[in-house]
Amino acid sequence: VFCQAGQIAIPKTYQMLFSYLEPCVHEARAHRPGGVFHPKVWAMRYVADDAPPRYRVLCSSRNLTFDRSWDTLLLLDGEAGGRVSKNNEPLSRFIQALPALASRRPARAVTAAINELADDISRVEFELPDHIDDIRFWPMGLPGRMEWPFPEQADRGVVISPFLTGKTLERLNITAEPTLISRIDSLAALKPDVLTGYEIFTLSDVPDLEVEESAEDKALPETEANLNGLHAKLFAFDVEGRGHVWTGSANATEAAFHNNVEFMVEMRGQSRHMGVDAILAPQQKGVSVLRDLLEPFAPGADAGDAGQQLVDRALMSLRLYVVGLE
Repeated sequence: VFCQAGQIAIPKTYQMLFSYLEPCVHEARAHRPGGVFHPKVWAMRYVADDAPPRYRVLCSSRNLTFDRSWDTLLLLDGEAGGRVSKNNEPLSRFIQALPALASRRPARAVTAAINELADDISRVEFELPDHIDDIRFWPMGLPGRMEWPFPEQADRGVVISPFLTGKTLERLNITAEPTLISRIDSLAALKPDVLTGYEIFTLSDVPDLEVEESAEDKALPETEANLNGLHAKLFAFDVEGRGHVWTGSANATEAAFHNNVEFMVEMRGQSRHMGVDAILAPQQKGVSVLRDLLEPFAPGADAGDAGQQLVDRALMSLRLYVVGLE
């Protein structure tokens, strides 16, 4: 497990078993100034005596926390083949780069195990989800140049991101009908002219959706049992009849694409199945869709306590700086 240095939460109650986790958790840092280690990726190998190994990769916007916000999660399964896959090279390179990002170098055995998994992943033939005919892996923030994963121009587009910067929104260059879904405080902090042309939404405070109750939900206080707040990061563009959808850790911010270590997966298919219309499907009776969660936003709306937000961000920057001095 690799995580941002200084961002391990203290457990509410002590358990002796937690001490066994110490050798497994490695604090990591971005190598660019001001950046953070921000990816949310799982890479796993399952073995059995009577079957070949199976591999699973998860690319998520969710951290390893009990946060109850709305997130995205992409699941890919597959088995290793004989040849190295060119498409898998960025994912394999990302896994192999992890030990070098750690604040303290992991033990040789850990690094060797990571390198072995990276080599295996390079040969995996992933089973593509329905309506997806191609996937691309996009690690960002590793040593070398920062790659821009999006097309230079898109016919239509939808951006879902809790945090925003004006420069990144302008660089997306969506020709027509751009849609933006974010948090009220992030939208209100932008200059109104940056949002010109966008159809803008925020999440409803109380989503009217049925959520299956699990044993974990029953153990939570009533106020924490439902999903609340936006944490998903998703970019979808229609380009000449093709749908391109990215999901993962990157917000629509300068930090995400210039300073941080991030990871996203791009999925490609016909736009009618996975483009803008598929994501922003019209509301239907008896069927829950994304639009059921959305409320229109008008630029100039109240952002709440902007001063407190600035203080929170300053404290976070100080915390990361102090950890970096260790």
